[in-house]
Amino acid sequence: MVKAAREAGNSDVSERLVTDWVSLGLLDQPTRVSRGKGRGPGANYEWPESQRDLFLTLLAKRDEATSRAAMCAIPVGVWMYWGDDWIPLRQVRLALRTWWDRPGRSRWKRSADGARLVIDTIAPAGTPRAFKSEVRELITAALENDVFPREELTQALEQLLVNRSSDGRFGPARSTAAEIVDGMWSMAVATYNYDLITDGMFYEARSRLLPIMLSYINEWPTLSKDPVYGRSYEQPTWSFLINQSCPQLLAGLGLQLIAMNDQKPLGPIPMHHWGRLPNELRTLPVT
Repeated sequence: MVKAAREAGNSDVSERLVTDWVSLGLLDQPTRVSRGKGRGPGANYEWPESQRDLFLTLLAKRDEATSRAAMCAIPVGVWMYWGDDWIPLRQVRLALRTWWDRPGRSRWKRSADGARLVIDTIAPAGTPRAFKSEVRELITAALENDVFPREELTQALEQLLVNRSSDGRFGPARSTAAEIVDGMWSMAVATYNYDLITDGMFYEARSRLLPIMLSYINEWPTLSKDPVYGRSYEQPTWSFLINQSCPQLLAGLGLQLIAMNDQKPLGPIPMHHWGRLPNELRTLPVT
């Protein structure tokens, strides 16, 4: 891996970098291969060609990424759309955990960052600072603890949205306060119970997300022409899909956990043969 990286012009790559990226899920664990009889102790460690290609892609993108955790969207996104022949699920599990539980961030810091993002996104200009601080602290406490006051949070966000739009909804999807809270709740549930999520739940989440993204791709030409919210609909590109993969997958896993707890099935699972890209994705722009 180091040799391939250096041949591609990455002279600073070391074995330590490879080891670090494996620990984060950016790369998969290598396969241990014995050196054979008479060739001394120890073993060689090998990766498939798909991991070498992933490594070179990550190296090319590392200067653009805000953090190593943000780079985890690449292996997760490849698994989401190309399947297990390219990225194994064990790597996806680790990469997704690295994305939401970034090394060096406490649970409180992660919760506070999430709360700040919500408030900065939906609070209209002129919102009193004291009120924003109050709602931010409420969201932080909810995300930090296993108790999520959905009704109280919904009422608080409703006050923000009423001041932002006449119908009390947010963004091009016209989301209600309750829908925003449910989105936060689904991601929080997934992080609280991450170690309980089965392989089957990952595959189900992936299967449910694909038709949603294909629908967005097909509808984007019309949505982008909306006189009020057209500019808010980001053009579907591969960069867009990859960047959305981690939050979408985590939310999808949380929705399954909530449905199981509430004993309300999500409905039939869409079927798809991974490894064969749908027509909508074959001509998608890269950036």
